[in-house]
Amino acid sequence: MARGINVEGRGVTVTGRGVNVGIVGPSWEEIDRFDTFNKGWREDVSRYSVDNSTFWEGTGSLVNTTGDYSTLESGPGDGLPNYFPKGYELRGFTRHGSIGSISDSFLYVAMDTVNDEYVRLRMEMGDGHFDLQEVGSNISSTADVSYSFAGATFYEFRVLRYDNSDIVAKIREAGSSDAWATTSMNAPYFDSFEGLQLLNENTNNADVHWDGLERRLIQ
Repeated sequence: MARGINVEGRGVTVTGRGVNVGIVGPSWEEIDRFDTFNKGWREDVSRYSVDNSTFWEGTGSLVNTTGDYSTLESGPGDGLPNYFPKGYELRGFTRHGSIGSISDSFLYVAMDTVNDEYVRLRMEMGDGHFDLQEVGSNISSTADVSYSFAGATFYEFRVLRYDNSDIVAKIREAGSSDAWATTSMNAPYFDSFEGLQLLNENTNNADVHWDGLERRLIQ
């Protein structure tokens, strides 16, 4: 049976099939809601310049039913309605059907694709932690934040890119009133870079979902 949960001004309905998101109010802007692929995921990859995935659309979610390594990447000019520059907050949801030794969700939030330098939120559900990373010629990470992830459960994540080059990431179970688990870094190199990438892997071959990426000005 579905149950209604209100998440900070946005209605979220949790069912056995996923999280259905209805935007309420003008402050949040769509990045990608993954609900426009009614004729099949492969017919609408034009908004992504890199598509190394087995994703498909399921009930308004972006779904990988095999848990294989899958990635989608889109940069400014590739066609998403909005991207994620400084001064904005991003939110979305991710879920693994079950937790294996490797059950990872990565969200890349700033990309210098010419020099292969990236900032990403790493959610390692199998190991029970998350952090922010700068990835490129060197890898630097914030301290791991311990977090107990459960299978078949949606988690809401937020990333904030401040004008002073601070990047803050936080996570909690979707629809809960739990305190946010939080980490942050300062990354001035990426001030002028945008672009997004979704990446996941699950060694249990369990389904992996992504739901509704949105942004708003930091308040």
